[in-house]
Amino acid sequence: MPWHGDRLDSSTPAPPPERPVPAPPVSDPWLMWKIAGGILIALFVWRAFEAYQQRVAMEMFLREMQEITKPGADPLGLQAAAARQRQAEAARQAAHSRAVAASRAAAPASTTPGIRALPAGYRCLQGTLLYQAEDGALKNITAQTNHWHCPGGGVQNCWQVTPAAVGCR
Repeated sequence: MPWHGDRLDSSTPAPPPERPVPAPPVSDPWLMWKIAGGILIALFVWRAFEAYQQRVAMEMFLREMQEITKPGADPLGLQAAAARQRQAEAARQAAHSRAVAASRAAAPASTTPGIRALPAGYRCLQGTLLYQAEDGALKNITAQTNHWHCPGGGVQNCWQVTPAAVGCR
């Protein structure tokens, strides 16, 4: 019953409910098969392209492996880098040996009683006694630090290295 203003009009009958409009019939009964076939062909083309990319990548990998395993070849430069590293280490050791020899020759034995010569590997820099460790780091040596120097390798000649013992002021 329709509404008219503020009251329900019972004199006019209600219209019948609307029905959905049916879809137009498909004119091609094979459309579903055509769509499925197109999808299948697209999948086959995609797989063929992937196989092609894999083959190209594998051929490139095999060429690089043959280049690497070729006798006398050093494509990555590892042998050259190792040779440069050996040369640098030899130069570093030679420079260190020259520096040690120069410091021993330049530093005469101390004439002041109770003050010893500065051992190799130690430096006195502005009143601070420094020790160069094997890793290259400089470590501060104080009176409380437990550093001992044994000249000649014997235990009987060992003495504690402190700033006062070497006259580092």
